Amino acid sequence: MSAYSFYHSYGCSLYFHSCLFSEESDGDTIEFGVDIVHPRLNTLIVFLVSTIVVKLAQHEEELRVQRDRAKVAEEERSTLCARIRSWETVETILRNTV
Repeated sequence: MSAYSFYHSYGCSLYFHSCLFSEESDGDTIEFGVDIVHPRLNTLIVFLVSTIVVKLAQHEEELRVQRDRAKVAEEERSTLCARIRSWETVETILRNTV
């Protein structure tokens, strides 16, 4: 993709005409010309691209948070299952001894 696809050039030309009035000149005209080209970033494209990048970054962050929450929930589930097994074991032992 070329750099021109992201930039639009806005230009203007300035021309100054000046007459020299002195004893040595014959009233000759001097023309000064300046061309100004200013590359301007197309803000619409930049806005759309930056919005998409921000949205993707937000979704990536949300997915990371959901993965972390799922990991914590799995750890809590395994802890609860271990507690239930230990209580069942204690209950079985107490039934046999009483």
